[in-house]
Amino acid sequence: MKSITPNLKVENIEYSLKFYRDILGFEIVMANPEKDPVWVMLRYGTAEIMLQQRISIEEEYPLLTGKQAGALTFYVVTENAPELYEKINSSVEIIKPLSLTSYGRNEFAVKDPDGFIFTFAS
Repeated sequence: MKSITPNLKVENIEYSLKFYRDILGFEIVMANPEKDPVWVMLRYGTAEIMLQQRISIEEEYPLLTGKQAGALTFYVVTENAPELYEKINSSVEIIKPLSLTSYGRNEFAVKDPDGFIFTFAS
């Protein structure tokens, strides 16, 4: 395996981009179609993630029809979790405040617009 890139089922691409692009700082690498996309590839450093609108992903993978989005967590190692926390905490839903864990990491967790949970750690 060379890499793994999750493709998240989202309700509304533009709404999700406000979280991933505008708050977290991801950049759009590709969009399909370019105007009013139903799928986007995002990158931040070497991290990549794809977002695909519910209707589009359910057409591509009928098995996902009716399945709830957001039943997934991501553990993201970042350079400075406390700094990131200060930068974004007023713009996101914090579900676990910044704290020092028993294993020595600064961590906090947020929820994206579709219910996916991201734990940021340094």
